[in-house]
Amino acid sequence: MIGLLLASCSNKASDNNASTQSIDHESTQSALEGEDIAIAYAATNEPSKIPDRVFTLEELKTYNGENNNPAYVAVNGIVYDVSHVFEWSNGLHQGLMAGNDLTEEFSNSPHGMSTLQSLPIVGTLE
Repeated sequence: MIGLLLASCSNKASDNNASTQSIDHESTQSALEGEDIAIAYAATNEPSKIPDRVFTLEELKTYNGENNNPAYVAVNGIVYDVSHVFEWSNGLHQGLMAGNDLTEEFSNSPHGMSTLQSLPIVGTLE
């Protein structure tokens, strides 16, 4: 009898976890389809994988890809390294300059926020 009760509780716990995972998955999927993909990416990754570095806008401007400096861009408060992206050679891409908050520009770009998924995150924007 106790075995049946434990098995029953165990199954209910599994069912509860499954429905919770389903809700989380649906929320994540919905967020990934929206314009806040950078935030969704950050929220679904382990905190240890997102650097603690916080950039001010003035600090970010120094990462413009010029004079052998790395090229960073901020989108939705997340700072990405675009240094090794061919299209961002010398810190420039389609009239956009690295070292800036490009949230609006990325949300209106033809390839959208999905391009950010493959970029290394180097920190957040203050």
